[in-house]
Amino acid sequence: MKRKKRKIHYSTSTVGYQNLLELALKIPSLKDLTGEMKNSHTEFIDSFYDEEFKKMLDLKDKSNVDVINNSNLSKDYFYAVYQGKRKPSRNKTIQLCFGLGLSGEEASLFLKKMGHNEFYLRNERDLVIFAALTKGETLLSTEEFLYDNGYETITKE
Repeated sequence: MKRKKRKIHYSTSTVGYQNLLELALKIPSLKDLTGEMKNSHTEFIDSFYDEEFKKMLDLKDKSNVDVINNSNLSKDYFYAVYQGKRKPSRNKTIQLCFGLGLSGEEASLFLKKMGHNEFYLRNERDLVIFAALTKGETLLSTEEFLYDNGYETITKE
């Protein structure tokens, strides 16, 4: 007895994802992909991370000093990210989420826009951080909870 082919469903939550999926499926070789990727550069989520950061800073109406103080990042590091000279790691982006005062849902979307994995709530550490952001906890109190309960801290780097 022959099995029916099942149609595979891909997540299309990211704007432009379907276009990129079609591109990847129809491209004859990797060499051809390079040129097409250059034509589609605006579809990639981490292409303009400094602009995403500036948008969120404006949206949350936070001063640079407040974000620096609440995220426990150095002034030099903050401005390197702000000017697009450095792309923050996932943990540094989470620190920025605390500095910006984002909720858990806002932080998850911000992580995605900054080119990182969203919070995966089946991961205990991610759940703790998500909950802390949702409840308005500080970075320091969240770090203490993570450390006291044996989880990797955010500022370990």
